[in-house]
Amino acid sequence: MECEDVNMDTEEKASDSNLDQTQDGFQKASRYLNLLPIPIDKLNADADRYFQLIKNRLSSAVLLLDIKQGARYWASQLQRYIKIYSLRFTKQEHIDLVKLLFQLVVTPDQECSVTYIFISVFNKLLQKKKLLSPDDLSLPWKPVYDLWHELLNNKDDSHGRRFIPPYAENMVMNFIKQCRVYFPVEATQEILDKFKPYICPFDNSMNDAFEVMALFLPTTGPLERHSRMYKLWFDEFMGIYVNLDGSRLGWESKILSLFSRLSGHNIGLIDWEPHIPHIFARILRAFGLPVGPAKYQLSHADPSYEFSSVFLWVVAMVTPTNSAMAHIAQFLHTVEPFLHPSNHGWSQRGLHGAISKLCQLFTARVKLERYKKPTWDNYVPREMRLTDDQISQFVDLVKPLIFTGLFSKHGPQDMTSCLFNLAFLRPEKLLPLHLENLYQALENLTEPHRLKATLLGTIAVCRALVTCTDSYPEGRLQVIPLLQLCLPGIDSNDSSKTVSTFQLITMLSALTPLADCSEAHLQRTDLSELERELCSQTAQLQDFIFIFIDRIFVLIEGLALDHHESAAARSRSSMMEAMIESVLKTASISLFQQMSRSLFKLSFEKVWNYISNRVFEVLVAGKLVTALVYGMVKAQPSLTLPHIIPHCCKNILDLTNNADVCTDERPDNALLWNLLLISECMLVTGSVLLPYTEDISTVLDRTLHMTNTTGHLFSCALLERFIKTVGGIYPNDLRSIEHDLDQPLSQYLPIRDWGFAPTLSQVTVDWHIPTSEALNTIQDTITRFLLPELKYLDENVDCDREDLQRRLKIIADCLKNIGLYLPTFQSDPHVIESEGAVDTTRYKVQHRITQFTVTLEGENTRNRVMQTIHPLMVRLLSKDDSAKPLSIIAVIYASLLLNFGVEIENVNQRAKNVKTIKHSLGHPLHLAGSQVRMVHVECAYVQLCRMIYLQSDFDPFTQLHATIYNDLVLLATSRYEDVQSMSRRVLAKCFQEFKSSQRVIVPDICKLLITPPPEVTEEQFKGALGLVYNAEGSMTSPYYSLAVLRDTVVQRQLWPAIVQAQHSEKPNIQLLVDKIIKKIEKHYETNHFTFPVTEGSKSAAQVIQRKLSQPVELDLAAGESAARVRTEKYKGMYVELRDELMSLIYADVLQWKHKEFAMELVAFLQRNDLDPTVQEVALFSRSLIDDAVSVRKLAIGVVTGILFHHKGKHPKEYVASTAFKSYTALQYDPNNVPDTEEKWAETSFVEKTYWGCKHWPDKVPITRSHPPPSPNELPEVQRLIYTCFSDVTFTLTLFKYLSLQDREKDKFSNSTYSFFKALARNYGPAIVECCKEAIAKLQSDTDHLTESSRQRLVAEFVAGVVRGSKYWSFNQMNELFDWLLPTVKKAITNVSDEAITHWGTSIATCCEDREPKKLYRLYQFLLEEVQTVDHDSSSATSLQTSSRLYFLQAALGQQQWRIPELNAYTTQLIKERLACPFKSIRTRLGSVLCSCYIFDIPYMDKHCWHNPKRAELINTVLPLVKELEESTDKELGATSDCDSNAATPLTGLATPTSGLDTPTSGKDTPSSEESTLGVVSSALAAIEVLELETNMEVEERSENSRKKLIFKTVLSWLHSNFERYTMYQKWTPEILKFIPIICPHTANYSDPELRSLAQNAVKYMSKTLLPQELVSDFIHVIREAIGLESWHARTTVLELLQPMIFLNQFTLSDYTSQIQDIVVHLLSDERIEVKLAAATTLSGGIQCRFFKLDNGILLKHFKRLADVKLKSKNNKSERLQQCHTGLLGLGAVVRAYPYDVPNVIPELLMILSAHVHDPQPVQKTVKDVLSEFKRTHHDNWMDHKQKFTDDQLVVLTNLLVSPSYYA
Repeated sequence: MECEDVNMDTEEKASDSNLDQTQDGFQKASRYLNLLPIPIDKLNADADRYFQLIKNRLSSAVLLLDIKQGARYWASQLQRYIKIYSLRFTKQEHIDLVKLLFQLVVTPDQECSVTYIFISVFNKLLQKKKLLSPDDLSLPWKPVYDLWHELLNNKDDSHGRRFIPPYAENMVMNFIKQCRVYFPVEATQEILDKFKPYICPFDNSMNDAFEVMALFLPTTGPLERHSRMYKLWFDEFMGIYVNLDGSRLGWESKILSLFSRLSGHNIGLIDWEPHIPHIFARILRAFGLPVGPAKYQLSHADPSYEFSSVFLWVVAMVTPTNSAMAHIAQFLHTVEPFLHPSNHGWSQRGLHGAISKLCQLFTARVKLERYKKPTWDNYVPREMRLTDDQISQFVDLVKPLIFTGLFSKHGPQDMTSCLFNLAFLRPEKLLPLHLENLYQALENLTEPHRLKATLLGTIAVCRALVTCTDSYPEGRLQVIPLLQLCLPGIDSNDSSKTVSTFQLITMLSALTPLADCSEAHLQRTDLSELERELCSQTAQLQDFIFIFIDRIFVLIEGLALDHHESAAARSRSSMMEAMIESVLKTASISLFQQMSRSLFKLSFEKVWNYISNRVFEVLVAGKLVTALVYGMVKAQPSLTLPHIIPHCCKNILDLTNNADVCTDERPDNALLWNLLLISECMLVTGSVLLPYTEDISTVLDRTLHMTNTTGHLFSCALLERFIKTVGGIYPNDLRSIEHDLDQPLSQYLPIRDWGFAPTLSQVTVDWHIPTSEALNTIQDTITRFLLPELKYLDENVDCDREDLQRRLKIIADCLKNIGLYLPTFQSDPHVIESEGAVDTTRYKVQHRITQFTVTLEGENTRNRVMQTIHPLMVRLLSKDDSAKPLSIIAVIYASLLLNFGVEIENVNQRAKNVKTIKHSLGHPLHLAGSQVRMVHVECAYVQLCRMIYLQSDFDPFTQLHATIYNDLVLLATSRYEDVQSMSRRVLAKCFQEFKSSQRVIVPDICKLLITPPPEVTEEQFKGALGLVYNAEGSMTSPYYSLAVLRDTVVQRQLWPAIVQAQHSEKPNIQLLVDKIIKKIEKHYETNHFTFPVTEGSKSAAQVIQRKLSQPVELDLAAGESAARVRTEKYKGMYVELRDELMSLIYADVLQWKHKEFAMELVAFLQRNDLDPTVQEVALFSRSLIDDAVSVRKLAIGVVTGILFHHKGKHPKEYVASTAFKSYTALQYDPNNVPDTEEKWAETSFVEKTYWGCKHWPDKVPITRSHPPPSPNELPEVQRLIYTCFSDVTFTLTLFKYLSLQDREKDKFSNSTYSFFKALARNYGPAIVECCKEAIAKLQSDTDHLTESSRQRLVAEFVAGVVRGSKYWSFNQMNELFDWLLPTVKKAITNVSDEAITHWGTSIATCCEDREPKKLYRLYQFLLEEVQTVDHDSSSATSLQTSSRLYFLQAALGQQQWRIPELNAYTTQLIKERLACPFKSIRTRLGSVLCSCYIFDIPYMDKHCWHNPKRAELINTVLPLVKELEESTDKELGATSDCDSNAATPLTGLATPTSGLDTPTSGKDTPSSEESTLGVVSSALAAIEVLELETNMEVEERSENSRKKLIFKTVLSWLHSNFERYTMYQKWTPEILKFIPIICPHTANYSDPELRSLAQNAVKYMSKTLLPQELVSDFIHVIREAIGLESWHARTTVLELLQPMIFLNQFTLSDYTSQIQDIVVHLLSDERIEVKLAAATTLSGGIQCRFFKLDNGILLKHFKRLADVKLKSKNNKSERLQQCHTGLLGLGAVVRAYPYDVPNVIPELLMILSAHVHDPQPVQKTVKDVLSEFKRTHHDNWMDHKQKFTDDQLVVLTNLLVSPSYYA
């Protein structure tokens, strides 16, 4: 199959394996059934029977209300049916099953484990969506949402009344993704109506809303539905994305996933053009790439951007008519330098993965548009498909990134994935360059990392290299040279390189039949020139193979075992050798099975000559040799075995003629070597081995009982593999083609099948099916080797331990591969009680592959083995040092129980391996059926294994099964840890196969746990705990552990036993107990009593029942009765379990730890469908003041849950949204508060602040007063709790404990707050009265060590009570605040620094989702506190002031748009305090301002118009700070422009003589008296003037100080504006005006605080996206800023521009020339610092392709400026400045290409070189540029210097290379 055909239309290409329906009318039959060695008619007959049985039993189970047992089991059988037969049923049957499973899934209040099974089957049914369109199937969305809400937003779960398992989230998410495709067309509007009212950018509800809408909104469907689907919300949601920023709030990731899904489902149907620049700007910012000066860098990526979603959006929006591809090009050019290997960090890691995902998605789109068959869900308009030019452009764009990132320190994995995908799109663009890199790496011995990376890349493109014949015909010509050149990579000193080399050889040989075709031109006349050349190359194959074998020989010798290595070095070497052995074996199989017989004979002759006369040690060298030989034997057994088996058998028999050899502990190494070699040659085609049966059997007779362990294991391996090969069913070969490579070249030319990928119709499989001779051989072998061992063990009770171990190993190996021929046990059934109403007996296929059975003297083999092993095990348990024999017995038991031909674990693992091979050898563009033959054969084999598994005889469960279970329990509780582990592993597998079989062993386990020593040993006790924990079963799934098994019967028996398991306090046993507790805490799921069945489920089941070929009459009444009985049984067990645990707790027989464990279990047994008992409530109420912290925490959680369970049920009231005539009706008005009982009763309290923010629901829920009943009116359970709190001693003790715990991590506790909230909600003001004394005592305590904890507890109490007073009456609320506000005032008056956070959290919690009108007294109090502390500023500290501002901010921030008046009032208060002298207060003022101005966004204009506006503040402070700027400019200009060594004159001070006149002549000189008087008067006048000027200066400085303080406060606000609050667009025209003001202060060294604030403001400004509409304003203020006198300001402007250009380049693209003019202008600045900053900015802009060099104007300008000849001295400053400017510009261009040498760079370097001796600063600039060029281009200089002429290289060498000392 060729990859060059990328232009072909989808309609013109359809794979024969991808048809929608089969010819029989089925949806999709398995593609591999026709390849199996079973007649297809028998397979179909079995499939029909199996499917009819599933439909019958599944629908019957639903109708008979048998959900947990029957429906769950038969649903899982349907899943298994789909795995084997695929969707082999009609469309109507498909729809009926989907509807039934859907109804079962959405059944309310269903157990999660049951729902999980149903969802798994449902997802399997809908895995091929093309088979069912929305016209065929419609599913309602509301039940799906109810399920989502029930499982993921369940309040019972959060309060401990129902425990939802961790897997529930992914389970429900996958279900929703499958369902939303089939939601009806009106679902979109319904979803929007329900969830758009939650949209509020200031509330977490927006996150919840977009999470639901991103999950539920359908985005695919027929074109005619689009107007009622995404077009209903697209404009609004896109406006939210563009205008708001939710990256830190969470909702942005949700809206991103929604847009990416929409884009992927509607390629070419949506106009993204207006939004493309903004989208790419957001994506670029999300990477958080380090740009700009280090002091301004924010090194963090945006966690909300999931790049798989982002780049799906990007790829899907590309069309021939929009600019998306141009933006992709710009993006890739921008990030390219960051991928260079010299850059290493967190940002590069994210970039690598992103580029890999981009390439994968782009290739997937090409496949969709050009290769996939069109269906209802993948329509792309022809005119919107990717063009050939766009594909080529994309490959050209990504190519440099791939070859740069391939050598990254993060590893080449991501880039090899890119190569794999893009090599099939445009191989001619990628493969030549990659091969060139590979050849260079092969020649370079000093950079092994480059070779490894290129080898991995070559492995990824092997198929493209071989198959893309038209696009890159030269690729095939590279295969043989490549094979030859890579052989030096086989190096014993570099294991990773060796492994990569073997993998490359494996891949290439798997795709290319290897035959010598060099004489084809003599026999054929139809050869093309390329084929003639390729045929001539095949003559080199023999040389390649010989060299390959020689390199293997060298490798073997290099890795020969060194007996002098240390243990640690030996361990590391063993891992390396095992890895090399594995890849060598794979490579040899792939290579030799693809080889012609003629080449193979020569190869084998060479290998045989090497090994036949040698003896290798068997630990390292021998295994490597056999790995090589194994591949040859596997490929051509008929040619190899006649040499090997007779040779080895003869040697072995000769060496074992003396009987003493087999008893020698150290036999001759030749014997071991021959045993190893012959054992490795067994896994071949069985028919070839049959002639050697007697020889092999004779060898086994001699060697099976060798005393040497290694020899014995090799002999056992020989026996096990012989049985497996002769009796197994498997494919005989995995070659890529089925043709004989030794045919005449005139008939068949092998090179034409290089990379051949047949369709399934072209594949046939040669299966090995055991003949009667083979089956008889198996029987004889088992009789010959198994039976004697059994008899020996029966007759010899006390045999030697080593001998026993050997004999057991022989038995285990005999049983390992004959399970297919062994029927199940013949024994009486062991009845395991089943509560189901439907038969759950496992279905067995009727047409078995073979009916042959292996017996032992006519007796059932499993029974016979059991007769020997069971008593032997009992005897061994009483002996010492029996660990290894007992471990082997556990393995034998596993074979007896589970081995019926295959094990499901092995099948699943093989399926995973096939999936990996399919990906490695696959074609990313072609369809699934276009795989190489080996993949098809492997898939067929997996399918056969599943068929064999389906015929396994697991039923019935017999007495012998139960006996083995009991034996395994004995083994699992033995004294040996290895035996325990093995036994637990076997039991875990058995639990998966035999339903409810855990119940067999639970009584024994409970007995071991309860029985005290010495009747139960410590090993038995620990083993029993290990069985409960079952770590081995947890490796598969944590729910296979008995501790959390979802079986009420098991739980009823086991939990009390675990609680009483307190016989040992050894650390290892206590650790195991702790693990059991943690497992229950993490994975426990509430077991249900009832399993409801909805009418929808019944109707769907009845539809299936009516369509059965043989309908069954069901007794529905009996089913209902049985369901009631089951419910009562489960409920009774639950009550018994709870009561027993409670009795154990009250009996005081448990140790403290086990008592606590029992209490935890009782806590887990709390349910939402049963009331707690009085004893439970009493227990946990008393435990609130227990001495143990853990018990108190547990009690708080349980009591909170109990109170939640018993909370009052208040009627829900709704008001139509039309009742609120305007938004002001919901907003807080300080002048109109419900301060009387009448007003309170008339007010409709709307608690949720998001209602009405943007949209209204149809009905708005309101809250009315419903005071809780008095404690005396409550049920007994609640009275018990209240009685405890009525006890003053109890309350004081409780509050004392709560104020002391968790002192090390003292923070606001949600659990304690929820506890107080529940108390206030259930008991009302009465509970407050009970706690007043405790609160007063806490506040009166003066211990400073506990002050923070006490403050925290009071804060938690206040928050809980206020939140719990939601339904209190007016008078109750007034009484509460009458006490509460003084309490809070006292607390915050004395608040400590550590407690501020506690109170801030408390106040925020009080106000969250609460009607502000209801809390009007709290807001009045907080405002008064701020005003009070300000009026009494003389005594108030900065901590008190800032803390009150913080508390006010906490309250205001929760009410959002509902309190505009309060925001306005607060803003006015802050404006009056902007000049605060305290830094902490100014910082808090800035943060509070942010909270007040957060609503000043266009999104909220229509109902937040009277909120405070930023413009008002800015217009107020801007004139003040501008005046400050002018004085600062003068000061900074004076200090910066003068000589640093000169004295700085004082400004503003007059000298004493400045007012005196100086005489000019004697005539005018007054007399002495007059002169004296004049001098005195003048002096007095001067003093008056000086005093006046001094006073004016003081006032001026005071005013300047005030302005500076205001400016600092404003900077704090700007910092908060840009850094903390991210939900709105932060740039506004008013804020832009601050840039010229801030920039000068970044270098204000006279005020470090101001400098730091200014730098922080610039830092966050520079990383903020600039809206398109503000670009012109931005450029205007930049022009204004560069005109400032301070050169520091100009430098800062440039430093600001660097990241601004980088991040906003997509939105600034229309203003490139203007920004370029600014930068180029600053290159001519008089200050060197400004010039250098401008050069850096220019270089960065060129590097990210923002500034263009294409037109040459910029280069001409710089060349003209630099074309000045300077003298060594006395140069005119203008000429020097001009030259320096030009050279800086040219240097910026050179620096812009740090890892490449474009054509223009050599010329620029020559120009720079001409000025290397010019005067400063020119000389330093030139040298810096040349030095940087040398540093950045050093690694790839061998490539880069090719861009220079010889003369240019001479010049560069003279400049860059230091002269030799000896020159």
